[in-house]
Amino acid sequence: MFCIPFFCALSAFVLLFVGTYCSFVSFESLDSDLVLNFGFWSYKSWSLVDTNNDGTIDISLDNCVLYPNDLNIDKNWKASRTFNLIAIIIGGSILMLDCFQGCMSTKRNVSFRTGSIGYLVCTLCAGLSFIILDSNLCKNNMLITKSNTAGMDFSDTCSLSQGGKSTIASTVLFFIAAVGNCLLHPAQVKKEELESVKQGGGEGDGLDEPLFTEESSVL
Repeated sequence: MFCIPFFCALSAFVLLFVGTYCSFVSFESLDSDLVLNFGFWSYKSWSLVDTNNDGTIDISLDNCVLYPNDLNIDKNWKASRTFNLIAIIIGGSILMLDCFQGCMSTKRNVSFRTGSIGYLVCTLCAGLSFIILDSNLCKNNMLITKSNTAGMDFSDTCSLSQGGKSTIASTVLFFIAAVGNCLLHPAQVKKEELESVKQGGGEGDGLDEPLFTEESSVL
């Protein structure tokens, strides 16, 4: 039961990694079923081919490639990249800390409090990475407007693709990990403290002071 927050955070970290791939958002063609995918750092490239050798040019999707250096990356795009990297770095660091500490441990220590705060920061940063929807990637994608797309028309704004949806799931799982990490472990600590009090090893058992003082013995 105490490993639930750890596995939630691990799943969130993997999903967040998937979200950085070249399929965070997509543009759908208005003329066909073709979909062009774009990510934070790379996009699904395409090329023009004559598949039927009849002079009809179609778009063929290629591999994921990095964005060209001359692409206009605005401040919202840069900020979303930064938030995404922060979530990945902090999430990976806290997961390593939990691995070394042991997810079954129930001692009240700095690591679990730090883990809860770290997962909350990951939740916030993963959520803020969606400001990319208000960037040039979605609203003024020059790769589509200036590149040769065989005369096809695409939607003016982007929509979430597989990577974006996985990032939403990652945000939710990071939040669950933060709340679970905060609630489960301290609850067990209180139980252990009560058991130690019953055994006479804790504070507040009422037996630390002597029953008779020197003054009372004189009387």
